[in-house]
Parts: sequence; structure tokens; C-alpha cells
Amino acid sequence: MRSLKEFAKLAAAMIHADQGRNDAFDEYDAMYHVDWQLPGELVALEWVRCVRNMDPHDAVSTGTRVLSSLIPKIKYQPLNPAAKAQAGEWEKNLRWQMQAANRRRATKVERSVVMSALRYMAVAVQVVDLDYQIEQYKFLNAKSLRLKAARRHGRFMVLDYNPQVIHVRTSGLMTEAVLLACRKPAQEVVDDWGDRAPSALRKLAKDGQRIEYYDFTDYEDRGVWCTAIGGGDDDEKVMEIVREAHKLPFLPWVALMGKSTLESDGKDEYQPMYYPLMKSGVWKTTMIASSLAVSDVLARASYPRYAEEGVNQSEETQIDYTDPSRVAKVPVGNTLRALPPEQGDPALQNVVAELQGQMAKSTVSRILQGGEGLAGEAFAALNLRTQTAVGALKPAKELAEQALAEVFTLMLLWAHYTENDLSAYGTGKFDVGENYVIPWNAIDPSAIYLTVSLTADLPTDQMARLNAGMMANRLGVSKETIMEDVGIEDPDSELENWYLERYTDEYVALQVAAMQGEQQMQMQQAAQEQAAAAAQTAQAGMSGVAGQGQGYNPAMGGTPAAVAYPGMTREGATGVDMSGNPIAEQGP
Repeated sequence: MRSLKEFAKLAAAMIHADQGRNDAFDEYDAMYHVDWQLPGELVALEWVRCVRNMDPHDAVSTGTRVLSSLIPKIKYQPLNPAAKAQAGEWEKNLRWQMQAANRRRATKVERSVVMSALRYMAVAVQVVDLDYQIEQYKFLNAKSLRLKAARRHGRFMVLDYNPQVIHVRTSGLMTEAVLLACRKPAQEVVDDWGDRAPSALRKLAKDGQRIEYYDFTDYEDRGVWCTAIGGGDDDEKVMEIVREAHKLPFLPWVALMGKSTLESDGKDEYQPMYYPLMKSGVWKTTMIASSLAVSDVLARASYPRYAEEGVNQSEETQIDYTDPSRVAKVPVGNTLRALPPEQGDPALQNVVAELQGQMAKSTVSRILQGGEGLAGEAFAALNLRTQTAVGALKPAKELAEQALAEVFTLMLLWAHYTENDLSAYGTGKFDVGENYVIPWNAIDPSAIYLTVSLTADLPTDQMARLNAGMMANRLGVSKETIMEDVGIEDPDSELENWYLERYTDEYVALQVAAMQGEQQMQMQQAAQEQAAAAAQTAQAGMSGVAGQGQGYNPAMGGTPAAVAYPGMTREGATGVDMSGNPIAEQGP
């Protein structure tokens, strides 16, 4: 077990190694918060006004909105074809765990991760298993009421940190150690650690003091200590809280630091969106040029509009500004000449436009910030420009996807280590209330293959994907693959629901057709029965007439049957004449 002095020495070395990185991060923060002041020589000039450029802030805000508005798509790779359906349930479970963690936060985890990737090209997240933490607090005699209250919103806490307070030691294999070094209220530390908090720390908490807090974790040990702000790191001034072997087979941290070059300078190891603006100084130069251009225009705003000329020096031209016509009364002997408005320095304005164009190329396109399309621009051209603009976000997008995938992996590792199943519930239209469980013994820590995809929230992108998917389906691409590409969270359930709807529609159509056929048969049968009855009645009537003998035989001088019994004729039986017209009823 390392001594506290060894922990402090390791921490000091890690903090010193990241000094150049944090200097760059400070400049990135200044860009995001639009924190800039005029140089001293310009401040001395009273006519110069400070103009700040918000493009860096707008670029990160736009990228965060585009990449984090939609729910991330989780893809768990099953180890065999038979586990495909199980993989879908695991994906729903992990998605529910993240949604539960987001309910206790003002900002979604996905949004914080994406913003950190865009601003710093670095992401630092800690995944805390509340069930495990509550059990640990019992041994520490620490207050766990806050954790129990947080547990009502889900099992995991996903805590994101500013990468400036996270220091990482890496190797060619992986992340070897993580150090959290930040300032906290002493009372907050006492609440977290309970009886483990030393008496000196409790005294600082009563006085409302803040302290320097250190939390070091590697694959063997964990050390937590603190010092008073400005108190140094002498052994007598260091307050030890925890120093133990944690026994976890994994680091409960996601600390991805986007080292993208082989430079030894810490500043150049991280290249976020702001990197070219910092290295070139174009952001500061743009604000200096903008301040001079705007100040020049404001200084010229009170230029004289007229010049009065003439020999009459005793009187001046009077202009009535209360009259909309603004009639000028010029004294006799004088003339009033209008002066052209003064123009700003065109060279300075050109410089500002050029610098702003350079910043736009280094950040994000205006089209992602709600810029209008070109007049008469075709949809294909607009979509191409939009996709090209999204391409500028790809490095940060990939880092954020990797970080979220590691967050979900840690959830599975916690469940396996604590031997505590992961439970979740369906929230969709067709699976509301359905229980999805990931048994802890079904998790293989050495075979967790999980990816996350962030889908850009762009209407043009969605429409293009749908059109491409329909064409691909005609070429033989499965509907499931197309749905995954479009961004549908659970293609299997969607296909199942689609088949169910199709079966229901066809079943209803068959039932309606059967009912209509049965009604038609009944109508035909009724018509046949009616015709048969009429024919039988006619036959009986004719037989009766014929039975009267030769008295109704015209050939023998008798009365014709049609005259003797007109109801038995064709017209009498059918009620219509040869032309189909109804026969009028005869009176009595």
C-alpha cells in the first residue's frame, strides 16, 4: 500500500505534466465565455469601444445542439445469432438507465459529453453505482439519505467533470490512473465521507471554508486527501480521508483525453475546434479589428450635415426639426450646402470580413446555425452543404460516441462486479411497463462489444436517409439495416409492430369482404325465392282459368283468359308493361 506522501507525489507529477494543457484549456474557456478585454493601448483611447465576437460560443452551442438533441443509438453486439433478440433487450435496458440518470440532472449527460468534446477534445465522466455506494456508506457511518433520494431516479449517477480538474496517466495499453484535483466546500466533503472525515476537515467545514480535494485511483489503490487552500502540502497539513486497495477490477472513470498529435508540448496534444483560433490568434485579432471598425463608425456618427456659406455672419440658418418637412430658413445672402455622409475606413471593414471568414472556416458553417439557403437552391445542393458542414464536427462526434459507449460498458461492469441484476422498464408505445432484466451472470466482462452512434438533428439529413433507404430496399437491402441507418432505436420492435399492423389490416379487409359476400348471397337468394314464388302463383292462376273449360277458350267463342283474369297476365304478374313502365292501379 502506498503512503499518503507517495500519493501526493504522484498527484503533483500528474498536475505538473498537464500544466501546458490547462493553459490551453483556459484560453478555450475564455473563447466560449467571450471573456476578452481591449489591449491597454486601446483602452486609453476614449473613442474606442470594445466589441466582442461570439462566434466560438455559437459554434460550440450549435454543434452541441446538432449532435445531442436526439437519443443516442446503442448497438450491443451479440456473441451468437441466438442472442440477437437478447441484445435488443439489453440495448433498451441501457437506454433506460441513461434516461433515469438524466432525470436528476438539469443537463443531459449526452449534452455535457458532446460539449466537452467540442470545447476541449477531452471527456471526463465518473459512473457511480448507487446501490454499491449506499452499502459502502454503511461501513463509513456516512450519511446516505442523499444517495437514497437519488436512487429513486435510477441506479447510476453519471458525473461529468471539466477536464481541467482531471489528470490521467496513460500507457500504450489503456488509462492507468485517474486523478481528480479540484476545490470543494469542506462541508460537502464531510457529508460525503462521514466518520472518515478528519477533525481538522470538520473544523474547516464549520468555518465555511473551501479546500483542495484530491482523489487518486488506479487499478490497485485509491487515495483521497485534502489540504486547506494555500496551506501547502506538508505532511502536517495534509488531511487523509481514504487510503486503501479498492479491489475493483476496473476503473469507474471514463477519461478520454484527445491527444491527436505526437508533439511533446501539452498545449498541442489537444486539438478541439478552438485550437486553430488559439494558435493563429485570429479570434483576438478579429475583435481588435471589429472594435476599431465599429468605433470609427460611431466616432463619425456626429459629422456635420450642412455647410452654410455667405456674407451674412450675423444670422444662422434655422431648421425646424419638429416639422416632418424640416424646412431650412436660410438668411439673406447665405446658401446652405448639404455635405455627403462620411464613410468608414473600407480597408478596415475588409479586414474584419476576411478575419470573420477565417473563423467561420475553422468552426461551423452558418447553415447549421439557422442560416438561410440560397435562392432557388435545390434540395440536393442544400443537403450536400449541410452534410459538409456536419463533417467539421466529426472528430468531436467520434470522441463523444466513444465516451458514451464506455459509460454504458461501466454500467454492465458494475452489475457484474456487485452481482446485482440490471432492471429496466419499457417506455415505448407497445412495451410500456414491460420489465427488461440483464442478469449479472450473463455479462462477460471480457466480451462487451458495444458502440454508440450520435445522429445529427437535421431535417435534410433525415429525409436523405429515408430516400436512400427506400432505394436500397429495392436493391435487396433489408428493412432492419435501413432502419438502423435512419436512426430508429429498435428496428426489431418496429418491424414486429409493422407486421402486426399489416396482419391486422389484411384480417379486417378479409372480414369485411366475407361480410359483403354473405350479404350479396342473401340478397340473391331472396330474389330467387321471390321470383320462384311469383312464378308459382302465376302458374296456379293460369291453371285455375284453364280449369273453367271451353268458356274461356277464344277459339270456341269463349271469353279470353286475359280478360277474364287480368292478374294472371305477364303485366299483371310483374306490375310493368313491355317498356318497363309501372301499370296504374285500376279503381274498384
